Amino acid sequence: MTTAAETRPETREEFFEAVAQSGVLEEDLFVRWISGVPIELNAAEDVADLLVSRGAITRFQADRLLQGQIRGFTVDSYIIEDYLAKPEHGRVYLARHRTMKRTVCLVVLNPELTNTEPAREAIRNAARTVAQLMHPNLVTLFDANIHKDRMYFVEEFMPGTDLESYQRSNGRLKWPMACSFVHQGAQGLGHAHERGIIHGVLRPAHILIGSTPPGRPAPVKVAGLGLVPTSPFAGGFDGLAPEIFDGDAATAAADVYALGTILYRTLAGKSPFSCPNREAAQRQHATATPVPLSTIRADIPLPISALVDAMLVKKRTDRPTMDSVAKALAPFADESLEAAFEFGVHPESLGSSGSSFSSGMTELQVALPPSDPWADIAAPAEFEVETSEYSGISTPTPITTRNRRRIQPEARGLPIGVLIACAMAFFVLLVAVAAVAMALRK
Repeated sequence: MTTAAETRPETREEFFEAVAQSGVLEEDLFVRWISGVPIELNAAEDVADLLVSRGAITRFQADRLLQGQIRGFTVDSYIIEDYLAKPEHGRVYLARHRTMKRTVCLVVLNPELTNTEPAREAIRNAARTVAQLMHPNLVTLFDANIHKDRMYFVEEFMPGTDLESYQRSNGRLKWPMACSFVHQGAQGLGHAHERGIIHGVLRPAHILIGSTPPGRPAPVKVAGLGLVPTSPFAGGFDGLAPEIFDGDAATAAADVYALGTILYRTLAGKSPFSCPNREAAQRQHATATPVPLSTIRADIPLPISALVDAMLVKKRTDRPTMDSVAKALAPFADESLEAAFEFGVHPESLGSSGSSFSSGMTELQVALPPSDPWADIAAPAEFEVETSEYSGISTPTPITTRNRRRIQPEARGLPIGVLIACAMAFFVLLVAVAAVAMALRK
């Protein structure tokens, strides 16, 4: 027998039944939301649109309910709210914990990866290890479990984008922004390396860039730390160290090499090597030398170009450690430019005097580094608190020659010449008034 919820709902009553059977709303919320639907709305599509506009259900949920789907919206204590991605090892959904109301990423693994108990136990052991990593630049793993013979992970969700998508839209980045993003990633990976955990398949898509409240720098987190054994070639050939093509297992040095290709790409706007196929990629990574960054962009400080060259050394034992990479990038990481991500400003469009963000918003100035990249590195910067008119958040701003006038215009009193001129004008006015008064008396 077919019920209304197993076919496409047409009326409000059929849509309400589909919502109730799907489990996307708890019972108390279900009663509250449906009681607020006007009686004149009778079509299922109109009711769905209203519930979406009011935040009762998501567009993803509404579309599938209207298609007659009532199953697959819940995984244990989690309610599926949206579909995010389909990597090679499964599917990634946006979900919300039914009790804690916490929004998370729910990764459902492909069944062929977990069809034996040894495979499941190996993944559980890896999950226990990764779950011990607690670092602001690493995606946190909350849970690993099995639902109806399908294994899944619950990971931290950070709204924003990833470095691959961001660069695809914006092109090459200003070097302070690129260094800041990669610096944060290196800090997280260094923390993992200290505990013996290797990424092994690092790509720009694994560098997540978070959206933040206005005036605050965008956080970066590294995702995809080795929970699922996947082929290093599954995501393409960019970023693979020469030893990987020889069949060696990934090491911390391979992660350094991969991060070096990512930094090169963000600065040059292209990969260091042309890798149309595996054979060409193996030959390029083993023998070719990428075009130096210093010849591609004259604005990049030489130490950054030299660091990338060191990260891309062919012999793994000659590469720097991830901690060394993080320390080398620290002086060049400019957090003030990270804020540009929140407002969708093309990094290359930021001029030397800052950028104004329009669309009805109060002007927000972005302080840029001085033309001499070493000017503020030799000694600790002097700081004053500057409050953005837009955000209302007080943030310490380095005082440089470039922004000192912009920060401190109100600290100066009126010039002495202006005060003298005002006094003389007032005296002349008094004399004129006295003359008029005497004339009237005569």
